[in-house]
Amino acid sequence: MADLTPRESGSLCIETAIQAYRGKGYDVSIEPQGDQLPDFLQAFRPDLIARKGDEHIVVKVRVRG
Repeated sequence: MADLTPRESGSLCIETAIQAYRGKGYDVSIEPQGDQLPDFLQAFRPDLIARKGDEHIVVKVRVRG
């Protein structure tokens, strides 16, 4: 397997998280912005937010190069 660039590795992590949360029944917003973010997150740019009932999970993937 070829080495992944940091960008490819980050994208793979995000895609894996999206599939995992959707598989558990969460509604997933990818790169949410504006009215998709609660007020306290307006200055933050998460990679995704997973929602299921009253549970909300904010995900930001950081990859070390």
